[in-house]
Amino acid sequence: EEMLHLVLQVVDARLVSVFDARELELVIAGTAEIDLSDWRNNTEYRGGYHDNHIVIRWFWAAVERFNNEQRLRLLQ
Repeated sequence: EEMLHLVLQVVDARLVSVFDARELELVIAGTAEIDLSDWRNNTEYRGGYHDNHIVIRWFWAAVERFNNEQRLRLLQ
């Protein structure tokens, strides 16, 4: 909210009205490169799942094929 207020001080509100706060942040700050190994190493599993569970292995195999934009969308 604070960031939006600051942006509206320098940019016409009609130009940014098409973005929600998260999208506007990405437009202004750019996107970060997702570190897949860091993501995996800091993932906590629950409900009987673990790093070697077949479903989890399928998940990471799919995420490895994603480009950075797809990974960012998944994390949203």
